[in-house]
Amino acid sequence: MSSYNPGYNPVYNYPQVNYPQANLVKYVRVGEIYMRGVAKLYLYSMGQVSVLSAQIDSTPYVSQALSSYYLMKGYNEITVYFSGILNSLKVGERRTVLLTTGDKDVVGIPAVVVG
Repeated sequence: MSSYNPGYNPVYNYPQVNYPQANLVKYVRVGEIYMRGVAKLYLYSMGQVSVLSAQIDSTPYVSQALSSYYLMKGYNEITVYFSGILNSLKVGERRTVLLTTGDKDVVGIPAVVVG
């Protein structure tokens, strides 16, 4: 009789570590937020990560679509599309775009409002 232990890999005889997807994503440079309702983000991913949505922190602006719902290992550029004009933002403001990953973790990506 064998028992299943999801955190143990008997083939290699060592525990498996499942890192939250948010720990796999880092920003490469500060992104840009455009008043017309678009944000461009520049990320590095340590592995494949699914992205469910994006929101500009402390605002009601939530993504309507993303240029890609998956980040591949390595450098990624992702474009976030919001509905309408982002008229409550001011040019030059630094904001954080919050990406929600497939495992419901949240990654904060810094961005500046450029116009």
